[in-house]
Amino acid sequence: MEIFDFGLRLRELREKKRLSQQQLADWLGLTRSSISNYENNTQTPPADTLVRLWPTFTAYRWITF
Repeated sequence: MEIFDFGLRLRELREKKRLSQQQLADWLGLTRSSISNYENNTQTPPADTLVRLWPTFTAYRWITF
């Protein structure tokens, strides 16, 4: 069974799009520290944040809900 690591996937996606944590945070209306916490799996993003990320995630096959 494969373990899903949201933080790792978020970081990979962000880096693939060549975005800094601050740029992604600004786009989502969050703080840079929130993005850092999500990437380090110390905080889980709320549902409304996941919904705002959805258009970006749908381009990648490793995100399934």
